[in-house]
Amino acid sequence: MPLYDNDGNMISGYIDENKTDFEYDPKNGLTSSGELEYTYDVECNRIKVSEDRKATTYLYDTNRKLPRVIKKTTDGHSTIYVYGAELISETSGDEHMIYLQHIQKRIERMHCNE
Repeated sequence: MPLYDNDGNMISGYIDENKTDFEYDPKNGLTSSGELEYTYDVECNRIKVSEDRKATTYLYDTNRKLPRVIKKTTDGHSTIYVYGAELISETSGDEHMIYLQHIQKRIERMHCNE
């Protein structure tokens, strides 16, 4: 059964049947969950997730009401995200994904290889 602090943050619970403890900063941003540690920028965007010596960093477009991730990097490998009104494409190494929005709001993914 999960346990919560006075701010409503889960401080103990289960992930994949493993008991996990959660810690938060004074702004209620999650700073750790089990072996994972989280880092935030001054605008409270999560910019880094670390586990042991492996880290994933995030770069945001903050020129909007809700920031969007435009680049994610893990072990020197980056994924670049391009947006219009919604996500248009993502590129990671040689793999390119294009997202097409249809009138029915169904999203179709296409693989485009060079």
